[in-house]
Amino acid sequence: MSPDQDVFTSLRPFLNRLKSEAPTPGGGAVAGLLGTLAAALSHMVASLTVDKKKYAEHREEFQAAMPQMEAAMESFFGLMLADVKVFDNYMAALKLPKSTDEEKSHRKTAMRKAAREAARVPMETLELANEILPLVHLAANKGNKNAVSDAGMAAILVTAAAKSAALNVRINLSSLPADEATPLREKLDQLLATTLKTAGAIEMDVTENL
Repeated sequence: MSPDQDVFTSLRPFLNRLKSEAPTPGGGAVAGLLGTLAAALSHMVASLTVDKKKYAEHREEFQAAMPQMEAAMESFFGLMLADVKVFDNYMAALKLPKSTDEEKSHRKTAMRKAAREAARVPMETLELANEILPLVHLAANKGNKNAVSDAGMAAILVTAAAKSAALNVRINLSSLPADEATPLREKLDQLLATTLKTAGAIEMDVTENL
């Protein structure tokens, strides 16, 4: 098996578990994966740009941006893992006994805490998706023109990551009291709209310039 084939084969355990009835990984983890891929594609474009004479005027910008792209990859990957953990915690809280009033109270408190964490992680994924858009824009606007479609794909993946993360926030807000859920929902709506508008503009610019 070639090294290239081995890279793809190593994805199979994740995909096999994802397609199964196992509760994790699920949509929240996939949202993190989409963000990881967006950051990785931006880094790839930067790698194809930074040492090229044709793009020497942008070298310093890409040299500064590449560590940020790498850090974003690691952060998104960490959020993938965190999403699995918080969802498992939520499921554990859901299975707590509820025979007595004391047990019911304990279960309710545990579920609320777990739901709060289950909403926090995808919200952080959405926030990070928005934060990396300047890096995606740099790759699309000043990166190697031979890889501009990859930068456009990064913008598409940011859109998908943001939408996916938002869905995972929303489903957990229903388990929180209104005084917690309402401000989170307002923040979510504003952040998602901003992210989708910016990512969509990058995608459109790339498409028009192909």
